[in-house]
Amino acid sequence: MMMESTQGSISSFEGYTEDLHISESVLQVGDLPLAENLRQLASRINIVCRIICPGNQGTGFVIDNGLLLTNHHIIPNLEQAQKACVQFFYERSRKTQEIVEVRLNPDESEGGLFLTSETPDEGFLPLTKDKLDFTIVAFRLPLPHKLDFVHKMGMSIFSNVQPIEGGHANIIQHPSLKENGVMHSFKRYAFWKNKIKQIEADKFIVHYETTTLRGSSGAPVMDDQGDLLGLHRARCPNQQHQNCNTAILASAIAAAVLERGYGQKIKECCSIFQSEVRLNFLSLSQDEDLQKELNYYIPLDASRSLKDEPKDLEEQVESFISSSNRILLILGEAASGKSLFVRYLALKKGKAYASEKDFLPIYISLSSVKQADRVLEEGLQYIVSPENLPDFLKEKKLLLFLDAYDEMPCLRKEKKEKFIEKQRKLFNIYLENNLKLRLHNDTKIIFTCRITDIQAEDLRYFYPDGKTPQGFNKLILADFDPGKQISYLTKYLAIQKEKGLSPSWTVEKYWKYFNNISGLKEIVKNPLLLFVTAEVLPSIVEKFKKERSNSEEKLHLTETRILDEFIVQRILREYNRQTENSLRPQYSKEDYLTFALDLIAQMSKEGKYVISRTDPSLMKKFQRFFCNSEEAIFKRKAIPLTCSEGKEWKFIHDKFRAHFEAMWQQFELGREEEILELLGVKKESF
Repeated sequence: MMMESTQGSISSFEGYTEDLHISESVLQVGDLPLAENLRQLASRINIVCRIICPGNQGTGFVIDNGLLLTNHHIIPNLEQAQKACVQFFYERSRKTQEIVEVRLNPDESEGGLFLTSETPDEGFLPLTKDKLDFTIVAFRLPLPHKLDFVHKMGMSIFSNVQPIEGGHANIIQHPSLKENGVMHSFKRYAFWKNKIKQIEADKFIVHYETTTLRGSSGAPVMDDQGDLLGLHRARCPNQQHQNCNTAILASAIAAAVLERGYGQKIKECCSIFQSEVRLNFLSLSQDEDLQKELNYYIPLDASRSLKDEPKDLEEQVESFISSSNRILLILGEAASGKSLFVRYLALKKGKAYASEKDFLPIYISLSSVKQADRVLEEGLQYIVSPENLPDFLKEKKLLLFLDAYDEMPCLRKEKKEKFIEKQRKLFNIYLENNLKLRLHNDTKIIFTCRITDIQAEDLRYFYPDGKTPQGFNKLILADFDPGKQISYLTKYLAIQKEKGLSPSWTVEKYWKYFNNISGLKEIVKNPLLLFVTAEVLPSIVEKFKKERSNSEEKLHLTETRILDEFIVQRILREYNRQTENSLRPQYSKEDYLTFALDLIAQMSKEGKYVISRTDPSLMKKFQRFFCNSEEAIFKRKAIPLTCSEGKEWKFIHDKFRAHFEAMWQQFELGREEEILELLGVKKESF
């Protein structure tokens, strides 16, 4: 561990002078910094974090809108980066629950980044161009909502701000310090007795006075304006700079990054768009549930009407983007792949934007938008500040993906009484939000909606003028044909093998049962149900053969039966995992099922199917389900849920939500025998 300097402690106050009218001391102007500098320095407090690695700890901070910078001797390799715990708000005044812990993502194949420059063999000095003792690593996204500021507040290593001899070196750090016999490393600052003594650009370092301790390594060294000068490293080892510290010059780090060809990668990771919209892209690119779905992605077909021959969907969307039309509506059955397609395209367009600078893609899930006339305000609230939103919308040529119109809470059917629904009101989002005047003239909007929720006369709610289809396009997703079904199964089995599994069925065997089982071919015409069926069909067939080995009865399957089996298998998988591990709490199969049904019952009662973690009153109502207790964590794993962008809980797909709701209604009506039989639970014990 590098040694730190403890020079610069505060002397005790000795009282006022006897004569308050004596002249003020005459100081150099640099000794009286401007008061507003404190505001600039204070704005850096929250981006400084504590880093805990196995057998080591230090300080780090956010750079260039979303990466972590620290010393190589704190995080020396990929393995340590994967194990590191990064803590924001680790401060004396904070409660334990206010500390935010995040992980790092050094794996570039998963959208991460890791770049390190080793510590010199001699330890302290001399630094060389190839051994500058720094590490840059990406955060694992999505970040908790409490860290939404991170993508806006990072300091730049490319700003080329240079230290000035005699100037100030300000540090915010997490030094290890013992107080009252207790060792801790709360965040501290050193803004006094902090003169820069010498700059050795040829050695890539700056020497300065200030107080640091073990744990301070990796702290930002800033000038009085809060701009980054260097990366704090250790105390000076030689007598010439006794009681001084050293930092690696930020300009030297920037030069090393560029020389090693990482300048573009950092820009791709941090600055694909301006900082205001970067989070939208990275939340998609590192959404683990989305990445899993994209592994199975098969190109979709669509047609302008049900009578037309389906053609490649992506090609038709590209034609729309290059046309003069303003709005495209993509319609499809539930689980037909609408949402996956627009997220896939948003990611693809996002990656291309870095070089093409054409349309700037923005993805918004309408399922979390509460007010139909504030779609952009709510959808972009974590991305663009309210004061910047008008200029952003008017100046940027956007490609807006407004996904799941039918799932907007304000459009959901209202419950009049148990299981009875009242017709909902539809909105023209384009008109309600005055988008014609607010958006850039070339901005394009792509909506998705379930086809069963839109009648022919409802299309006017998507017309730019609300009356005529001028400027409007519509596409209807086609079912998977046999060729796409076989392609999907081939990809599914290949992924199972990559996971180290040994599938018992081949594509040919699946295809045989698709053709032989009554009703099955009509079910597996979309990607979600094809995936679910591929997961459960072998076990369904095996059970059927065992139970009816001497019968000529043929197997018949429904969508409900397949989804029931999928849910039961998830519950049994989690139940078996806990029984195999004696350290885990023990819950019965009934406990897992009750937890899931209680959750959907609460959602139905509240009329809330998207639970925002930023809504305290809503989280209080759902605390039992979404708290961090061991019980809630284990039982949630048995339910197909996702925590979108770390901000809101919802079902992975609305089809699962609808199925759980139907299951709960069956239990309410006393028709639960079938699901309990699948689970192997007697009705009397439930």
